[in-house]
Amino acid sequence: DFRQATKVTREELMTGCESRGKVWRVKAFEAGTGAGAGKGKIMAVTGVMAYPEIVTAVKTLGLDNRICVVRVRNSFFGDTVTCAGLLTGKDILSAVLGLKESGEKYRSVLIPSFSVFEGRFLDDMTVGDMAEIAGLPVQAVEPSPRSLADAALEPKGE
Repeated sequence: DFRQATKVTREELMTGCESRGKVWRVKAFEAGTGAGAGKGKIMAVTGVMAYPEIVTAVKTLGLDNRICVVRVRNSFFGDTVTCAGLLTGKDILSAVLGLKESGEKYRSVLIPSFSVFEGRFLDDMTVGDMAEIAGLPVQAVEPSPRSLADAALEPKGE
């Protein structure tokens, strides 16, 4: 169970944000005004291996109305490679574009920071290229529940 493994609950996370002087995050969460509210969800990209844990983290943190977890299959290296760190830009972009075609609105894409090196994926696509083709802002984030919450609760315009 993800909660047992990380020992992070929604309440602990929110308390931690408040104690760091970031009360606005708690207020944004309660008011539904974070980055994932209103104009669509945030796509959080991951590989096949971590997908169940990321989905559990998003639900545990109460962010499933703001974050859509996107499981990306590794076409470049094959189905036996399931970690997010070996995902290529093309594989991620394919999943993102496929989800955009569903008709649901999205406001941004979060990619695992370890899937890029100096702004490039293994296939040499840049984060900027992906953002331009997808038509959405793309941000590399650390692979942690706190990073997901920070992204989802960031006030609009900051």
